[in-house]
Amino acid sequence: MSVAPSNSSKPQLPGICANCYAALPRRQPFCSQCGQSTPTHVPGAFEFVHELLTHYIALEGSLWRTLRRLFLSPGYLTLEWLNGRRTQYVPPLRLYLTASILFFLVLKFSTVIQISAIDPAALPDRPLGELGMRDVNLIDFGNTGFGQAIDQWLASTRERLSRRIATMTPTQAAAFLNDFYLSRASYTMFFLLPFYALLVKLAYRKRDIAFGAHVVFALHAHAFLFALLLLLALPWPGMLETLVLPLVPLYFLLAMQRVYGGRWTATLLRAAAIAVAYGIGFIVSMIGLTGSLVFAA
Repeated sequence: MSVAPSNSSKPQLPGICANCYAALPRRQPFCSQCGQSTPTHVPGAFEFVHELLTHYIALEGSLWRTLRRLFLSPGYLTLEWLNGRRTQYVPPLRLYLTASILFFLVLKFSTVIQISAIDPAALPDRPLGELGMRDVNLIDFGNTGFGQAIDQWLASTRERLSRRIATMTPTQAAAFLNDFYLSRASYTMFFLLPFYALLVKLAYRKRDIAFGAHVVFALHAHAFLFALLLLLALPWPGMLETLVLPLVPLYFLLAMQRVYGGRWTATLLRAAAIAVAYGIGFIVSMIGLTGSLVFAA
């Protein structure tokens, strides 16, 4: 039995679904016709926060079980998902989004990592043009020959950008550069994720493995990376980064060996080739992102 919808705005009738107007058995939490939750009261602020934490940030009971496996058992979550054991763990995509969102949110308000090479504390609070700064260092690619080559490649972009932000003070310019990269880095990493999965697919091209399985592996691997970076973004002693970061390639290697198997020598060669190709892809994406910076100023 159902009730025909009305064009007029009326309060919800007891025992009637407010969405599809189907009859509701007593104390039924969801409508059997459309699936909508039967309580339709306006949620309070606490309920909104609870919804955000449990459904979008994934702070639920299974998260702690998932994080334990993610950190201590490389590749375990991917195997569990591929073998159909999924309900007891946070889904791969949600886990990745949770880790990346929290990481970039913390990074935005953290002083541990600063993208811009401009140091406002070392310069007067005057427009860059008045300070005679004709060159703006967009991002520090290092003092290696490769990094210097990238800087030369971006010379024309830097010149155009310098003219655009000449009216900014050092504080404004540094904030602009940091906000630009941090606001777009999450999207860049998200689009690099299928690229990483494609590299893994090519590395194991002789095996009959669906591309979706490689995507799940990439989601778990990147979720670990963001979760680790999230921890390192906190004010820990400086030596912690030196000790932990070298473990990242080892983690990826162990995860790949557990998920795909095979000889260790072959796995090591595949992991090295994937790391080099992925690193090149990351640098190219950063160059493209830096080139678009001139249009955002």
